[in-house]
Amino acid sequence: MRRLALLAFVAMATLTAAFTFWELSQAVVVLLLSLAVAGAFAPIVDFWIARRVPRPLALALSYGLGLLVVALLLYTMTGPFLCDLQGTTDELAVAYRQVKVQWPDGNYVQQTVASRLPTADLAGALGASNPSGVAQGLLGIALHALGTFGELVVVVILSIFWSANSQGFERLWLSLLPVDQRAYAREAWEAIKSGVGEQVRNDLVQSLLAIVLLLGGFHAMGLAHPTLPAAAGGIFRLVPIVGMILAVVATVLAGITTGPLLAALAAIYMVAVLVL
Repeated sequence: MRRLALLAFVAMATLTAAFTFWELSQAVVVLLLSLAVAGAFAPIVDFWIARRVPRPLALALSYGLGLLVVALLLYTMTGPFLCDLQGTTDELAVAYRQVKVQWPDGNYVQQTVASRLPTADLAGALGASNPSGVAQGLLGIALHALGTFGELVVVVILSIFWSANSQGFERLWLSLLPVDQRAYAREAWEAIKSGVGEQVRNDLVQSLLAIVLLLGGFHAMGLAHPTLPAAAGGIFRLVPIVGMILAVVATVLAGITTGPLLAALAAIYMVAVLVL
């Protein structure tokens, strides 16, 4: 009976912990991201401190320069990205209508594909015939983007907080461990923090380099909308397993408006950049 009660208690405690973690998953993700960002900035902060810069000023310089780089990147990329996105969707809509009109008189494959297309108007297929639905969708996207931006701001603020008080927090949680385990725990924590920080820095730098290489290559190829696939390649390379597939799909959709051959070449170049 006692064993049964113990098993029931363990099962209930496990379910309660899992439910609590699920409910707080968003907060946990924000916390972990802030720790990762703090680990990524740690060597930069140490660089300034080693040159006898006070820690508050070192934090301000490190995070200020990082935010400045991000702001400049967004400033230079947002306008062309939105223009390319609008141009690509408009040209794809026109091509869709042409396919729907012309392919029913084509070969067997074209007729089969055309018969399964939902409507002659791509905008109608996307719901443009219902303006209120489109407005609600755009409002939802705007609110989601605003929420994501707020979470990123919280991540940055928390990472600055961790960076400013890292030594105090480490001493606090190490004091909870037995004395003979503190040295090993400190070494393990430092290894994890430096490893995660290095991975974050590498991924960000590689994504930035990928965007630069893709943008230059697509411009050289004469792609009509180069910013959209370049940004997609830099972002989707961070997605495991399916990231390259998504980047190639975005490249083909952006390149097909210029020409099928150019779209294929752009897709090959995308794969080469992401692999190398």
